[in-house]
Parts: sequence; C-alpha cells; structure tokens
Amino acid sequence: MSLEKLRNDLKLNDYVRIVKINNYIKVLNYQKKNLETLRNNFKQYINQNRQLILNKSTLYSAKITSKTLNKIIYPAPYFNHYSTDYIDNLNAACHLKELFENAVYVDTIKPMKKKKYNYNELGYLHFVCPILMNNKYYKALITVKEKVASKILYIVSVELFEIKQLNSDKILVKDLFKNIKLWNYDDENYDIYNNRDYICDGEVLIWNFF
Repeated sequence: MSLEKLRNDLKLNDYVRIVKINNYIKVLNYQKKNLETLRNNFKQYINQNRQLILNKSTLYSAKITSKTLNKIIYPAPYFNHYSTDYIDNLNAACHLKELFENAVYVDTIKPMKKKKYNYNELGYLHFVCPILMNNKYYKALITVKEKVASKILYIVSVELFEIKQLNSDKILVKDLFKNIKLWNYDDENYDIYNNRDYICDGEVLIWNFF
C-alpha cells in the first residue's frame, strides 16, 4: 500500500456532524472503581466494533484491533491514570467508530526518523472530528497507522483539543480545520494546519495575502 495523500469529499463550506457523548464517566483522583468501569466500557466497545470502519469523507477504511485497545489504555510507559486528558481520551475512545466515520482527513506523515527503516510501517494518517463531551466542545484528533503487510489501518490514538462553544449540532469544515496541531517527533514541535492545508476534491482556493 503506497503512502499517498487522501482527498476529502467535503468542501470547506460543508458541515461536519458533531458526535455527542452522553455517557461521560467522571473519574476523580484515586477513584479506582470509576476508572475500571470506564476501561471496561472501552474494552467492551472495542470488542463490539472490530469490523472495518468507513470514513465518509474519504471512503477510506480502517479497523479497530487489540493494538488499538492497548495503545489507548496504556498510551505511554509512565503516565497519570487519573489525569483529565487521559480520562477525556478514554471517554472519547468509547465512540471511536463514530468519530472515525464522521472525521475529515488532515494529513499523512511518514514514520519518525528512528522508525524509517521499519519496512512494515509506512506512516500515520491523521483525521479530526468535532465532539460534544462533558458539556464542552472539542476537536478529536485520530491517528491511524498504515502498514505494508495489510490493506487495513489501525486506529492508535485519540487526542482532544477544546474549541469554542457552539450552539449547533454541526460545524463548518473551515471552522473545524483552523489551527490543527500535529506533533512532529523529528522536529520536537507542532506542525500547524489551517484551511489552506485542507485537501479536497473539486475546490480551488485563492488566498489573499495582502
């Protein structure tokens, strides 16, 4: 499978549906029972959604696997199990199928330098989807690993960035796509994406820089 850029069917002035998460589980410091409930909910969700998932904007398919589960439950060797970011990510991941279905494509990034000689790992595709969770609106960034040995993708992480309050159940692509930040491991800094970086079919953008 070649590492090619995808193209969105949605245009910048089209709308993206906001995925609403109504069963948010709060986990305060050292509430081990609530944490285990949240993790068990996520495991159950993963086991019920192992089929191929179609992204509507690109018609590209991905699959949730056991690697998805392990990557999201244990995102790093050492981390705070009770941090707000971790709890938010787990809650969002309980809707990973819906998020990936409704997301728009951002970019494809090659493996970091120390992994570039791994012939089986081609790169990482990034998508973004708006969500309403715990009475706040977010952009959910979804990372998908592309491998040589398979024609499927592996959803490996969900990251959340809060956005301004919206009074709607949908958002314009051009508003969703503003100031998207993807971490560049080689440069140890963020690459920032805006509307001029959006890739779609049938739309030519003319930018006024003056």
